[in-house]
Amino acid sequence: MFMKFKVPVPEAHGKLVRKNRGGEMFIEYEYERTYDPVKQITYPKRASIGKVDKDTPDQMYPNQNIKGMKDFIRGIVLKNQGTFEGKRIHYIDRYDVYGTSVECVLFEGDEKKKHVHLYYSDSRAYGEKQEIKARIRRGQRRGCD
Repeated sequence: MFMKFKVPVPEAHGKLVRKNRGGEMFIEYEYERTYDPVKQITYPKRASIGKVDKDTPDQMYPNQNIKGMKDFIRGIVLKNQGTFEGKRIHYIDRYDVYGTSVECVLFEGDEKKKHVHLYYSDSRAYGEKQEIKARIRRGQRRGCD
């Protein structure tokens, strides 16, 4: 779940919380707050972004499954959709995919932009399209319109 290399704990004042769970210290990033008007309380939504190294508390092992980033990543994908798929310069022959890297700020307070890698597979898209067509044909044979 956590990567095998260490990175510095990012500096995002007011957004990072250290939580001790089971004798391990974790870094959580607050990505949203929701307000409950009935109870008049604001609830933070947090995602665990890493586990603190016991020897060096300013270093952490990044979490490879960061929750709460789905909408952020979806936005990056939609923004770049159609800009690299099918272009020969972006083709990676070894894996039979098209790929590109996008620079963006992942967390508030980050000074450096990070790279997000996007990949597109023609063969996977073709297979998914054929599966949908087969479902439609099966539905038409059953009398569904």
